Amino acid sequence: MSYDSFTCPVCNGAKQTMAFVCGRPEVSGLRALTCQTCKGVGSIPEWEMRAYNEQAAKKKQRRAVREALDLSMMEMAKRMGMSRQDYNDYEHGRRD
Repeated sequence: MSYDSFTCPVCNGAKQTMAFVCGRPEVSGLRALTCQTCKGVGSIPEWEMRAYNEQAAKKKQRRAVREALDLSMMEMAKRMGMSRQDYNDYEHGRRD
């Protein structure tokens, strides 16, 4: 059984992403890390691409609502009764 696969939307097929790593001076700095979306393969299956696109649409909609109300993240968080960090996680799809 074969499945259609798509180029990873995070690393664009490079299999790695750049990230700033904190810690001891000898390991701190900008580093190439294995892409967590495609697990270093460079592509993802169709079902995962669909889920990625749905999540991206949710993030865009949440931000559009906040911006339509002309609110900062802090103001929106206050209205929703949560911390700014919790609201940031919500708007970026890290929490529902």
